[in-house]
Amino acid sequence: MARLYNDGAGTAYDSANAKFIDNLFGWTNYLAGTKNLNGAFEPFNFGSAAGFKSKVDNSLAGEMRDCGECHVGGGLMEYMSNTIPTSDYTGGVSYDPAKRTSYRDVVFGGLFTAFNALIDVFNPDPARRGDVVINDYAQTGVMEMDCLICHFEGYDWEKRKEAVRKGEFDASRALGSGLATSAASGVQVTYDTNLVKTNASGDLVVDLSAKLSPVPPADNCASCHLSQYNVDWKKRGDMWIEGTEAHYGIGCMGCHQRKDAASPTVGTSGLVSSTTLGLCDPAKGGASPFDAMWNKLDKSQFKECVDCHAPTSTPTYDTYNAPNPVSAHAIKGLTDKIAFDKDGNSVSHIELIDCSACHIRKSGFTGGAFVDGTGADEEGRLALHDEPQVSRDMTNGVALHWLGGKLYSANLLTSFFWRDVNGLAAGLDVNNDGRTAGMDALLQTHVNDINLAAGLQALTKDGIVTPAEITTSINALKGNSLGTGGGDTGIKAYLGIDDPTNAKVFLPKLSFLMVPFKSSHNIARGSEAWGAKGCKECHADGAGFYNGTYPVNGNMEGKFNYSSAQAATFTKVNGLSDPSDSHPNVVTKKGDRSMPVQIITADNPYSTTAVNANATIRNIDRSEMLYEATFKAVNTAWYDETAPIMGATRPAACSGATSPFYCAAPGGAAAKAGATSTLGWLLKIDTTADNGATVVSRTKQISSDMVASVDDIITNLGATFTGGFEFTMVAIDTNSDSVNDALKITAKPGYKIRINAQCDAGPFGFAGSLYQADPIVRAAGTFAGRTAYVGYLNAIGSAPAAVIATVGTTDATGNPAEITVTQGNVALTAAAAGALPADKYSYSWTCSDAAGTSEGQSVTRAFNSLGTYDLTLRVKNLYTNEEKVDQIKVKVTAPAPAAGVAVAAAGISYNSPSAGYAIIPLTITGVTFNKVKVVWGDGNTTIYTTSDANFVLPSHKFWGYPAKKSFTAKVYVYNGTTLAAQNDNITVLFP
Repeated sequence: MARLYNDGAGTAYDSANAKFIDNLFGWTNYLAGTKNLNGAFEPFNFGSAAGFKSKVDNSLAGEMRDCGECHVGGGLMEYMSNTIPTSDYTGGVSYDPAKRTSYRDVVFGGLFTAFNALIDVFNPDPARRGDVVINDYAQTGVMEMDCLICHFEGYDWEKRKEAVRKGEFDASRALGSGLATSAASGVQVTYDTNLVKTNASGDLVVDLSAKLSPVPPADNCASCHLSQYNVDWKKRGDMWIEGTEAHYGIGCMGCHQRKDAASPTVGTSGLVSSTTLGLCDPAKGGASPFDAMWNKLDKSQFKECVDCHAPTSTPTYDTYNAPNPVSAHAIKGLTDKIAFDKDGNSVSHIELIDCSACHIRKSGFTGGAFVDGTGADEEGRLALHDEPQVSRDMTNGVALHWLGGKLYSANLLTSFFWRDVNGLAAGLDVNNDGRTAGMDALLQTHVNDINLAAGLQALTKDGIVTPAEITTSINALKGNSLGTGGGDTGIKAYLGIDDPTNAKVFLPKLSFLMVPFKSSHNIARGSEAWGAKGCKECHADGAGFYNGTYPVNGNMEGKFNYSSAQAATFTKVNGLSDPSDSHPNVVTKKGDRSMPVQIITADNPYSTTAVNANATIRNIDRSEMLYEATFKAVNTAWYDETAPIMGATRPAACSGATSPFYCAAPGGAAAKAGATSTLGWLLKIDTTADNGATVVSRTKQISSDMVASVDDIITNLGATFTGGFEFTMVAIDTNSDSVNDALKITAKPGYKIRINAQCDAGPFGFAGSLYQADPIVRAAGTFAGRTAYVGYLNAIGSAPAAVIATVGTTDATGNPAEITVTQGNVALTAAAAGALPADKYSYSWTCSDAAGTSEGQSVTRAFNSLGTYDLTLRVKNLYTNEEKVDQIKVKVTAPAPAAGVAVAAAGISYNSPSAGYAIIPLTITGVTFNKVKVVWGDGNTTIYTTSDANFVLPSHKFWGYPAKKSFTAKVYVYNGTTLAAQNDNITVLFP
C-alpha cells in the first residue's frame, strides 16, 4: 500500500506507568503533548518518482484504476480532505466531509503523493508496466459516485472497467451506460447520437426513463459482487445463478433494500461516527473480522432471515410472503435446548447456528482456493486469483467457523506471498516502511517488476508448482544481493539499497494465510438444508458439516509441491505459543483464543536440511477450524505473594528448535540468524489491589533483537519494570546447574497479579500460566480435545447398538441359541447403545408370551408362562429416531420346590374303575395358595379355586381308559399368578 498523510501516528511509551499510548491522528506524540499542526490530512510526499517506486505498491490513485473497477466512487476516490485544524486536537482529528476538495481542483505541484501518483501495472505495453505515473485529474476526471452502475438496466460493467483501467474516470460512466461509444480522454467522449440528443437550446438531453430502475437490478449487483472471479465469488464462493439461490426470484434488493424504505431516515453527515445509512447505501449484513468494510453500518436496516421468515412484530416492509420455519424446525428438534453455548448454557441448534450454516449447500463451479501473490494476472492485477487452477469445485467447499460463539458458514481462501523472515534490526527493510524486522511482505510491484525482467510469472500460472520453480523465483528476487552498487537485478536494487557486503541478509520465503470468508448466498431450501434428512446427516463421521476433509488445495490438488526450506509459517498465535497459517482472528467458540491451524510444513531456523523436499499443502479436517487439539482457555485467576507465577524452563540459545532465543548461526547456518530475532516480544502483566475490581496493566517490549537468555530478558526489561511496580521479576535456576533458565514473577504484598491475555507468553515461558486446560464437560463424559469431542458429536447421529447383554445371570452377548430361565421375575440388561448420554436412547423389551412391554436398559420382567419364547430388545437413538433390534430365545421352566414345600397325593381311589374314574386326595404343605391346576395326563386340564391344604380332587374320568391303564398327572399350586409348588409325577394306575 502507500502512506497517505504526514501525520506521526504510531504509539508513545509511558515508562513511568509501563504502558503504550496510541497517538491520536494529528499528534506526533500524544503523551508529550506534541501536535503535528500541519500533519493531519497533509499528504505525505515521497519526494520523487524513484522514492515513490521504492516504497509504494498500490496508492490511492492506483486503487482507482484497480479496485475502482467495482467501487462505485465517491469519498477518497473523488475528494481530498483539507481538514487541518490548528488548535482543537483533544480527541484527535476526524475526517470532515464539509472540508474537502475535488481532486480536479487540487494543485499537487511537483509532489509525489498517494493521491496523485501510481505504479502503472495495467499498461498494455509490458515494458511500461511498473512505471510511476502522475495522474492529471484535469484529463482523467475523478471517480464520482456512478449512479448508473446500480440503477441503469443493461449497464456494461466490462466497458466501465476498461475505461477505469486507462484512467478515463469521467468517461467511464458514459461508456458503461452505453451513452458514449468512445473516449478521447477521461473528460472527452463521443456520445451515441441515437441516445444523446440536443434540444432547442443546444443542451444535451437523454431519455433514460425506460432503463432507470429505482430498485437496482440483481444483474447490476452481481457484476461486481457475484460474477465469476469477482470479489464475493472469490472470497466467499457466493454466486447469483438461478437454481442455486432460494431467493433468486426476489433479487438482491429483496434482502438488501432497507427496512425503512417506505419512510427512510437518511444519513447525510458523512461523518465516520454515523451509523445511519446514506441515500445510496444498500442495507448490508454483518461482516466478519476479516472484511475491510465500513462495519459501522453492519445490519443497519438490513432484513435478516428472521425479519422476513419469523418476524416478532408486524413488518412495515415487504417480506415476500416468506414461509415461517419455526414449526418445521421444532419437528426436527432444532428448537430443543440440547446444544450448548460458549458459556455452557443449554441452547437450541437455532440459537447456536446461523441460518446460513445449515442452508448453504454449495453446488457448481465457484469460489476461490488461492490468491497467488507471487505474480500478476493477465490484466496486470498484482495477484492471480481469476483463473480455474486457483479456484475450487464448491460441491465440497463449505466450512464452518465461530463468530461470537455462533457457527457461520465460510469459504476458506488461502493467500500466499513472499516474505523476508530476517527479523534483525540491522536486517533488510524489505517493504521500505522505515521499520525492519517483523517478517515484512515484499511490495507486490517489486515482485512484479522482477518477474517481468526475468520472464517469470505467478507460481500457479501454469497450474503446477514445483520446488525447482520456486527456487527460480527466489533466485530472481535475491539477484546478487549487493543492491544498487553491484549491478543488482534483485529486490535490494528496487529498494534503492547499496549493500556491497550483503550485510542486510535477505531470506525470502513463501508464507500462506488461510481466511474463512463468511458465506451468505446460495441459500438452499429447507428440503435441501443440512439436517433435512435427520441428525445423522451432520452428526456422523465424515459427514462434511463440522467434520470431513476440506479441500484447501482446490483445483491445485496434487499439483502444488514445495520444499519446506522455501516456506515460513504465517505467524504464532495465543501469545506466540502456537504456530498457525490461519488468520489470528479465527477464534475458538469462547473467543478467548485463536484457532491455530497449520496447512504447510516449514523448516525451523535450526534445520540444516529441508525437513521435506517435496512437501504439499495439507487439506485440513473441517473440525480443525472449530476445536483445538487440546481445549484451553485464558486463566483469569489472581496470584498473591505466596503464589508466584513460575515460567517454564527456557531451552538455551542455539540448543534446538524449541529455543526462543537469538542464535548467531542456527544449525550452523549464519544466514538463518535473522529468523531467530527476539525484537518486539511483549510482556504484559495485570495487577490489582482490590481483587480485580480495579485492574492496572504494566507493559514492556523487548527492544533487542539478540536476547540470548532469561538474564538478557531481565536486563532488557530494566530495573524499573522488573521491580518498580506491583511485582518483582527475576531469572531463576530450575535445575541447580548455576545457569538461570526460567522467569519468576511475584506480587508485592497487598497486590495480586496475572498474565494478561495480550502477552507474548510463549517465548517468556508463561504460556502454561496464561492458558489452562479447559475440557468440555457433557453428560456423556469429559472431553479434553478435538478428537474425543468430535467423536462424541459423531455419535449423536450414529446408529444405536441393540445388544441383549444378560438374561437373568446368563451372558447373552455370545448369541446363544437359547437361554433357560426359571418361571417368575427375571432381570434383563442391555449393553449401552452408544456414546450419548443414557437418556438419549430408549430401550423396549417385548416377548412372544404376550405379557406386555418393559422400558429401560435394565429391567425386571415376569416370565409366568412355561415354554419357549422370543425375547426382543428394541433400542432407539432419540436424536435420530433410528432403531436397532436384538432377539434371543428364552425357555421358561418351573422352579424347583423350596425346602418344606410339598404337594403329595396319597390314597387314590377308583370310584368307578370300570369306567375310568378316579379320586385323588392332595396334601399341600409349606405354601400359601389360592389356585390348583391339574394336568391329568390324558390331554385334559382343570383349574380349581381353593386354599384347602387337604383338597381332594373331584372324581375325574381319564380319557383313554381302558386301553390305557396308567396315567401321570401333574399338579401346580399357585398364589395368584405365582407358581408356589408343584408335583409332576402323580401316578394313576387303574386295577
